[in-house]
Amino acid sequence: MITEELNLKTADGITLAASLFRPQTAVRGALLIAGGVGIPRQFYKYLAAYFAESGFVVMTLDYRGVGGSRLATEEGRHMRMADWGARDIDAALTWLYMEIRAPQLYFLGHSAGGQLVGLAPASRRLKGLVLVASQLGYYGHWRGVYKAGMWALWHLLIPLLALGRDRFPARMLGVSSTDVPAGVMRQWASFGRTPGYLFNPAHGLDTSRYQNLARPLLAYYIEDDVYAPAPATDALLAQYRSAQIERRVLKPDASPDGKIGHLGFFRQKMRTSIWPELLTWLEQQA
Repeated sequence: MITEELNLKTADGITLAASLFRPQTAVRGALLIAGGVGIPRQFYKYLAAYFAESGFVVMTLDYRGVGGSRLATEEGRHMRMADWGARDIDAALTWLYMEIRAPQLYFLGHSAGGQLVGLAPASRRLKGLVLVASQLGYYGHWRGVYKAGMWALWHLLIPLLALGRDRFPARMLGVSSTDVPAGVMRQWASFGRTPGYLFNPAHGLDTSRYQNLARPLLAYYIEDDVYAPAPATDALLAQYRSAQIERRVLKPDASPDGKIGHLGFFRQKMRTSIWPELLTWLEQQA
């Protein structure tokens, strides 16, 4: 396996940091891993390396304003979450399609990554999608104390702490290892307050591609993940109306330490349990 660091240019001129994992064997396909909010691309390097060792060219990237894609001249208060999909994911998929010329192009979205891919025009080039802990973030899909917590997140915490800032202090709050552009967080909160989330017409986004993605789609629901409960994951999958959806439920005992949560799928402890079955699924699509 060979690892390269790349600078990608988006259609609106933003430079994104990306990592490319190349196999030393024949290329079987290309895979983009798009992460969750405030999760730097390095977090996904173990899964990326695993698939590269199995013959796939894999890319991980930092969205604009995050990690290696943070530029001093950018004003985070003006950034939008929708651009992570419509421009950043689109730039990565386009680069893989044009430069790698792999026989098959696949997408793996974690959390917000699975929410945003349909905003990218290049998503039409995909041969298959995998969603891990991806959900529709409207707070009404949670229950009990978690519903109250999500309501407070969208209505109080994010609006107050993003007010007048360029950066939302996610690292200080302990919810992420890196800060996130405040404008992204404000738009994210506006999605979360609205029934239908980003698909609500009030947000003015072109979401028509989701219903036209007639592709195989593997969706993982994780039982001990409080950030992606079953009603929220099902609500997102309902937007992929034409996809051939296969749902898989991961129980905590699939992990050697008995817990998976929102992030555990991508940790090395899953290398011998869950990752091989995901690899088999991708091989079957190819």
